[in-house]
Amino acid sequence: MRPIAFLSFSIVLGSCSRIAQTEVTEVPVAVDSPQVQLSDSLVVEDYNDLDQVFDVVIADTGKDYRALEKMMTSLSSTLQNDIDSLGRTYDPQRDSIIVPLDSDDELYRGHYVPRRFPSNALSMEYLDAYMTAAPGTFALVTSISDSIASDSLLITLRRFAPKAFKVRTELWMGCMH
Repeated sequence: MRPIAFLSFSIVLGSCSRIAQTEVTEVPVAVDSPQVQLSDSLVVEDYNDLDQVFDVVIADTGKDYRALEKMMTSLSSTLQNDIDSLGRTYDPQRDSIIVPLDSDDELYRGHYVPRRFPSNALSMEYLDAYMTAAPGTFALVTSISDSIASDSLLITLRRFAPKAFKVRTELWMGCMH
């Protein structure tokens, strides 16, 4: 069993994303260990400030979901980090990431719900949930975290995914219903 770093939040996910500012950051390549843990500074203590700034580490982007999915499976094994789809699935007819059509969640079934809480699990997302991007561009997200953890992961990740980058963005942490 792999060690997993995670934080729990009791907030309902939704289909909207709010982006206030984004900043792409470059970090030099050097590495020791492939396993990266989230730092303790990620605890969101003040929910009155529902817009939180996080770094989103992205291994690669593109329009081919299946190619990125294959890369995600490989990176999960290499980095020893889990894949977390948040219960979403890929619908090839729509070429979309969606909450399954048979989901109990009537509000979000058939729609995309973005990942927005700190985690070092891998997932497939839409790039425009985190930065300005062409609609329909998929992003292989490897972490949402603070900058210390994201810098460390990015250095490691670039050994296996040379196009990896991070985006600093503001994410809405409140209820989206």
